[in-house]
Amino acid sequence: MKLPQRAGNHRTETLAVRQIIANISPDWLIRNMDERDYGIDLMFEVFNTRFPTGRIAFVQSKGTEDAFVRNGDSVVLNKFPVKTIEYALRLSAPFFVFYTTLKSSETVFVWLQRYALTKLSASTPKWREHESATLYFPDENCLKDGHLKIEAILYSEQLTSQTVEVLRNTRWLKIHVGSILSGQYAVAETALENLAAITGCNAVVESVLSTTDSLDLAQIKIALEDVLESKRISSDNQTILGNIAKRIDEFEEVILNMTDMEYHEYEMTDASPPY
Repeated sequence: MKLPQRAGNHRTETLAVRQIIANISPDWLIRNMDERDYGIDLMFEVFNTRFPTGRIAFVQSKGTEDAFVRNGDSVVLNKFPVKTIEYALRLSAPFFVFYTTLKSSETVFVWLQRYALTKLSASTPKWREHESATLYFPDENCLKDGHLKIEAILYSEQLTSQTVEVLRNTRWLKIHVGSILSGQYAVAETALENLAAITGCNAVVESVLSTTDSLDLAQIKIALEDVLESKRISSDNQTILGNIAKRIDEFEEVILNMTDMEYHEYEMTDASPPY
């Protein structure tokens, strides 16, 4: 009797994904991807216990039934498709490769975009001209113990993305407040929209506003709402809004000098700090 047979690599891939799910943080919500033609097997989002953070990542899972092949303190994965690397570089969210050995139930990882732009480009400058590339996973990038490292990468990427939006809106907020101070009180509605956009960038708000008193968003909101409703500006609101230009300059300086963003430029590279 002839029956359809399941390919051996399909079984390995399934077991590798199960191993990943068994080793991830309980605060990560995993979503399977039905369409896998483009190399994305999983997507996960980090939750703060019960609440979403908006920090997501894509994963391609690779598995082997054999023990890892090693080169010094790194795990070696040969023949990784270059087309997958090229696709990952088009994505704004971090893309990780998880590589699992079923023999010892270990999973290691690399942040593929950063790896490609740094280590791979340094070791193999013409990697784009090949069909495949070799990836090296450092031993310390063990999924079981690497949750905090991955979460730090996602936080840094979210922070960087939101910083652009915050800087755009702080600049317009300063311009619109200047118009209000010159008597154009209806502009307060647009200024409130800028303020809402800033407040919605939770990563920047949490990391910057929690450590500096450069901008009191709640106080500014009350002042703008009062101006919009009364179509006038009181002496107290005149003082609050009159200080905004200086406060915004201080706020922007804090953002632009943040060292957190610079640190993760080195993640997954062979520079210091090590990937």
